[in-house]
Order: sequence, then C-alpha cells, then structure tokens
Amino acid sequence: MIPSAKLQSARLVFVLSWLAPQLLSAQPSKPIRWSVIGASIAEGSGYPAKLGALLGPAFQVENEGVSGTGMFKRGEMPYWTRGKLPQTFAFKPDAVSIDLGANDCQAQMWGPLKAQFIGDYEAMIDTLGTMSTKPRILPVSPQPTFMRNGTWAYGLNNVTIRDELLPKMKQIALERNLPLADTYTPLQNQDLTGDGVHPDAAKAGADSIAAAIYRTFKANAIRVACIGNSITDDNHAAGAYPIKFNQLLGRDYLVLNAGYSGSSLIRSGPLPYYKGTWFKEVFKFLPNVITIKLGTNDSQPAIWDAHKDEYVPDLRWLIDTLMSMSSKPRIYLCTPIPAWKKADGTEAFGIRGEVIKNEVIPKVRQVAQEKGLAVLDLYTPFLPYQSLTVDGVHPNDVGLDTLAHILYRAYKAAPTSVRERDAAARSKAAGPRTGGEFPLNPLAPLGVDASGRHRN
Repeated sequence: MIPSAKLQSARLVFVLSWLAPQLLSAQPSKPIRWSVIGASIAEGSGYPAKLGALLGPAFQVENEGVSGTGMFKRGEMPYWTRGKLPQTFAFKPDAVSIDLGANDCQAQMWGPLKAQFIGDYEAMIDTLGTMSTKPRILPVSPQPTFMRNGTWAYGLNNVTIRDELLPKMKQIALERNLPLADTYTPLQNQDLTGDGVHPDAAKAGADSIAAAIYRTFKANAIRVACIGNSITDDNHAAGAYPIKFNQLLGRDYLVLNAGYSGSSLIRSGPLPYYKGTWFKEVFKFLPNVITIKLGTNDSQPAIWDAHKDEYVPDLRWLIDTLMSMSSKPRIYLCTPIPAWKKADGTEAFGIRGEVIKNEVIPKVRQVAQEKGLAVLDLYTPFLPYQSLTVDGVHPNDVGLDTLAHILYRAYKAAPTSVRERDAAARSKAAGPRTGGEFPLNPLAPLGVDASGRHRN
C-alpha cells in the first residue's frame, strides 16, 4: 500500500524536525543554569526569582539559599555542611552567585573567626570550581542591616558589615579577578526591610538586590542585540531564536531579543524598525555585538517596488546610527532566510522569495563590503528546511531552533570570531587560574573595558 501524499509529507516533516537540530547543532540548546547560594534573604525574599526574570528565559535560576547559614567553616551554621552544596553540584550550574557573610558578622563568631573569612571564602570558590561545568563565580556583598529598638536585629551589626566584612570581600574579588555584585550601596540609605535584616515584601528590597546582581553580570557579559522583524520577535517567547542563540553562546553572553514584528529596514515603509520601541531598547542595552536581520518585509511589493533604491542608504544609516553608541558595537549583517510560496502559488504576507534572493541579499552584501562588516549567511543553510515553516515565512518551533544553530555557527565562523582564540591564548599565557573566575575582561577582544565602555 502506497502512503498518501499527505502522510508522506507528514513523515518528511517529522524526519526533518528530528534531523535538523542533529545536523546543525554544535551543542544542544539548553538553559544557562545559575545557582544562587545564600542564607535567609536568598531563601525567602524572592530575589532569585526576580533575578531570573531579569536574565530572561535563556537562563534557569535555582534558589539554593538556606536560612541562618554563613561562610565560616567553624561557624554555628556553616553553609558547607548545612547548606545545599549537594544540590548545587547536582544542578551543574554554569554560574553561581554567593550571597553569604552577613550571618558570620554576629559578635560571637566574627570576633574569634574573622581572620579565617578570606580563606574560607576562597575555599568555597575553589570547591565550586571543581565542578565539571567550571561555573562563573559571582560574589555578592551582604546587604545593610538596621537597628530595631536600639539593637541590631539578629545581632547583625551593620558597622561590622560595612567596615570589616565588605573590605574583605573586595579583597577576595580583586585577588580572584571576580566582579563583586554590590548590593550594599544601593540599600545603605533606605531601610526596605521588615525586621532590620530581611526585605519587606511590600517594598523594593528584593528587586534592588536582584537588579544589583543583574547589573554586575550584564557589565561583565558580552551583550548581543538581535535586531529583526517577526521571525526574530516571535512574540518574545522563550522559544524565539535569540533566546536559543544565547543558550548556545553560553554564560559569557547576554542576548537581547530586539525583534519588532512587521518592521522593515526601509524608513519609508509603513512600519520602519527605527520607529519601534525595540530600537530604543537596543540603545539602553548598550550592546557589544549587534546582528541585523531585516529585509524580509521590505520585499513586499508596496515597499520594494516603490522604495528599493532606499534600501542601501537606509542600511548605511542604521549601521552608522548604531555605531554612535558609547559601546561601539561590532555589527554583523544577516541575510534574510528564504521565503516560499504557499500551495496555491501566492506569497504569504506578500513576502517575495525571489526578491529576497536576487535583490535584497546582494544589497546586504554590498553594504557589508563597503562598511567592512561580516555577513552571516542564514539564507543558504536554511534552504532545505521549508517544511520547518508554518506559512513559508515564519519558522515553527523546530525551525526556530534550527535557525538559532545556523546563526550560532555563522557567528562562530565569522572572521572576527578570532576573539575567542585570542582570549584563549591570553588565558594560557597568564598561567593557571583558580576555578570559575570571570575572565579578566571578557570584552577586551571587542575593544571595550569590563564596564562596556569603548577603549580609546
């Protein structure tokens, strides 16, 4: 019995759906895992969940806070034995933030044990560095404490935290080349706690802690903004290709999905990208890297036939405008992916595949050559995957995963991706380093300092 054409088509989609990621992936697309080690503030305030929301769906944040724990190995409740280190090791995180130290400042422990704080803290860093994932370590300063009825709540003396503990944490961060997430300074002049120590759920303390940690990570990550239309946008859901791209790039990257559905590159179009909300968000994000994938909607007759001569100057304008940012981003031009006609021979949304292939892409390459930019070819590798679109234009879930892998491979193969090899060479020349540090400056190959500022 010969299978029907419909059944054969369904089988083909199934095979391609299974094969596409297998053929294209250099590594699986999976969440970047982040462990939050801490005491009661981490465990109960909700800031780990808020941190996860700030990092976005590319990340999976696990709360491993345990109330009352501290860093001292010989303390009353050491995280070493009373915390969740077994769970942390089982989780296999890519990054770990350590929010411990406040409970160690109780007088009965700090007085006799304070000389051991740096050694115990560095031992924790080294212990976490033995994990197979070699996670990035982010020390988090304790938050300020406040008096209640003339005494320090829970015996946590803010003077000890400010004048003794914080300098030790800064010393550790400096010696280990780690960024210190300062959650003390933003909160020192405002009591957002309910009891002098723990954030009040009705106030913004937990949000402030999460924001401080996020800012520190963001400043020490390579920030990538993916500019595009609905294919990039995909309702800004967890399955959008910029999210999967972030997961493939890994823990040293933070990717902004800057897709704007329906947008065109040509400024005379009905919905030009530069007038959209996400154009402003790109400037707020201060990316170090930008990918531009615009041109699909420009192929519509009403736009292209009347304004195609504007495509090249408008692309030049967009590049120059983005380059005016203080972060001086490295820009990659992406070719649009193919567009196919529907079964009835019409073009979905008026998107013309032949115009994309024969007119838009040559103009993209022309501008790239003029500007000395790399072109990431998403068109050719996606040609076999028409079945992974829902309408001949928009990829389905497997198609978005496939597109992310194509983008990842193109980005890694681009001429300027020698920065990874340069970074590896510098690291080797510097000799062995203890487990899990952030690079001395992961942005150095991009010509910016650790805060994202362009170096002259």
